[in-house]
Amino acid sequence: MRAALERLPLERALQLALVALIVLTLLSQGSLLSWIGPARKLRWLALFAFVGLAIVYAWRRRAGRLSGFEHATGAFLVALALVSATWSAFPRLSVARAGAFALVLVGCGALSVGAAGRPASIRRLVEGVVAGAAVVAFGGLLVLAFRHDRAVEPATSVLPARYQGLGGGPNTAAMVLAVALPLAAYVAGEARRPAARPAALAIGLALVGSIVASASRGALVGGFGGLFVYGVLAPSALRRRVLAGSLVVAAFVAGTLITRIPQPNPSAPPLPSSQPTRPFTFHAPTRPLAPSPPPRLQDDVGRPPFGVGETTKKPRTLFGSSGRAQAWQGAIDLGAERPFVGFGFGTEDHVFFDRYVDFNSNVPENSYIGLFLQFGALGAAAFAAFFVVVVGRGVAAARGLDDAGRRAAAACVGGLVAGLLLGFFQSYLYAAGNNAMVAVWVCAFLLAGLSGGWAVAADVRGRRARVTAAIALVALVVLVPVGRAERAHRAHVESRAMRTVLREIGPLDSGRLDSFRFFSHDFQCLLYRRGRDPFALEACVDRSGRVIETIDRRTAPKPKIHSLRDDPTKSTLHVDRNEVTRLLEQFGVSSRDLPPVAR
Repeated sequence: MRAALERLPLERALQLALVALIVLTLLSQGSLLSWIGPARKLRWLALFAFVGLAIVYAWRRRAGRLSGFEHATGAFLVALALVSATWSAFPRLSVARAGAFALVLVGCGALSVGAAGRPASIRRLVEGVVAGAAVVAFGGLLVLAFRHDRAVEPATSVLPARYQGLGGGPNTAAMVLAVALPLAAYVAGEARRPAARPAALAIGLALVGSIVASASRGALVGGFGGLFVYGVLAPSALRRRVLAGSLVVAAFVAGTLITRIPQPNPSAPPLPSSQPTRPFTFHAPTRPLAPSPPPRLQDDVGRPPFGVGETTKKPRTLFGSSGRAQAWQGAIDLGAERPFVGFGFGTEDHVFFDRYVDFNSNVPENSYIGLFLQFGALGAAAFAAFFVVVVGRGVAAARGLDDAGRRAAAACVGGLVAGLLLGFFQSYLYAAGNNAMVAVWVCAFLLAGLSGGWAVAADVRGRRARVTAAIALVALVVLVPVGRAERAHRAHVESRAMRTVLREIGPLDSGRLDSFRFFSHDFQCLLYRRGRDPFALEACVDRSGRVIETIDRRTAPKPKIHSLRDDPTKSTLHVDRNEVTRLLEQFGVSSRDLPPVAR
């Protein structure tokens, strides 16, 4: 009894830390604009508090167990993320984001050690995740009541109105609600106090209602998929499993049909992101421009050839990809340029560029494609092995544990499956700044603590541990030259392809120079016509005169794009920066917006 009283305050503190971390992370990307800045700072305090409390929790229960494979693989993933900085074009970014990722895994791994084999402790920690999701759900309802304009994304000509609550978009808050849905079912089933079960049921209804109102297909699939897994694993009797699974499927179908009720508003304007942006403001240009503005960066792929109007209306359908299919294919093609170890951890939003007419995001919105971009096939396989083993061992453990342990394992499997399904729709499993990421890894490591392990002394000090660590170290050392070689090979291939386009363009001041695209002080493009297409060929340079991208739109709607925008220092092609500046000034670009002319 004394030991229970001693550890209860720490578990309550961990619950509060989980709530604060989930809520602050969401607010840092939420709909309440005045809260975004403070929340971005406070979420780091919440993360450090969570990790510190988790380490103390593990130390006080140091007689617990490491789960062997899961903890070792988690350490390898963190090491791989850090080592990837050696071949990343953004090494500081990779190290910083790997550090944040490491903090999350250290905290979740420590929870696993402290709660290993204790279903009651795991239930209390799961309650912390559910409480965080409940604050998100009910907080969204308060925003709906007092700031309807911030809680609902208005309908457009192709999209219906969608609920976003506290989130910065309809898919944002729904992510953590989806992961928490099977956990809320578990908490409701385990409630023993008279008022606890109705409160848990109310939380579950708020989660379901918020997900359905958001019409987020990823959250629907993830949340109900995880709930289905919990329903078929938690009961001991086959009849109850069949009944629970059938009810979840029926609820999923009903929720999906409800999302189809709201309709677009034909009189509303299209999404702002789909409206053509105005070209750079000119000041009495001396060189005439093409009669039409050049395409936006987001319209490079999928845009019809010049002079061909887009007449196909593209409403959001139940099974449509919302432009994701184009982006996924483009991201896979990009990842194939560095297929073994990728571009480096944390570089997804710096490597992937939204060039797609029907897509609107700075990441490909798929965690597994994002892993391929950052880690290549080898790193993605390591992540896959971790999750497959955790889920497999958890399902196996659920069959051999007592009733309380089985239900706890089923809840963790359900939360993890919900997160993995959600990963097909969102890039987040490795992003410490995402509101659902911590919840998924908490489920994974708590499940590892339930599914068995070895004594700390036997695992860490044993011969097997030393051999495994040596193999992992050798693998990481070998990956460094592989990553550097991939980076150099890609730069060579892209530079060679860009050189071909430059030869066809000829002199920069050609009579076929018809327009320009101005993106920033460091990135501008000159566009050249061929035949009736005023934007057929494009050459982009940085402030040093390095050619870092070329585009051949004569094959539209799938132009040939070759780029080193993510890695400009590897470009071997140079043009006269002063000549580019002079031409842009003729188009009306102010000299103050251009790099200084070299003397």
